[in-house]
Amino acid sequence: MAIPSLKDVRTGIITAVKRLKKINGYTIDLPDSHIYPVWKSDLAQNTDDELYPKCFIFSDKGKMRRLVAGQKERNFKFVVIVVVKKVAESEKLEPSETAELIINDVETIFDKDDTLGGLVTDIQIVSFATDSGFCHPEGIAILDVEVEMKTSPR
Repeated sequence: MAIPSLKDVRTGIITAVKRLKKINGYTIDLPDSHIYPVWKSDLAQNTDDELYPKCFIFSDKGKMRRLVAGQKERNFKFVVIVVVKKVAESEKLEPSETAELIINDVETIFDKDDTLGGLVTDIQIVSFATDSGFCHPEGIAILDVEVEMKTSPR
């Protein structure tokens, strides 16, 4: 089995993050057009309502190492940033509360599927943060995610 590419792993993470729809009391619809592979300051600072939610998912180039018996291991570090905004008065939660729930829900999704459907050996959130209301009217969830993949020799 070959080690998945960075693009494959990123796609797996996007699929997991897109499962956030209507979990835990908030509504988030994350269309593909709102998911970005790099941090874009001009986009991050643009507060037009139609741009929310915004999701930035980017990574390092990863590290590859050879293990015993011909196995290979590759590790990636990803940063996932989700930015939400209260765009309708009918929304009950404040954006900072939604950001906290997003972190909990992504952690639950990764706990239930820690291989991203068999794509990786393990995925875990190693640290996280929210803006704690500092960026109101936005809520920001930041997750540092580590991914590990191993292959057996052919």
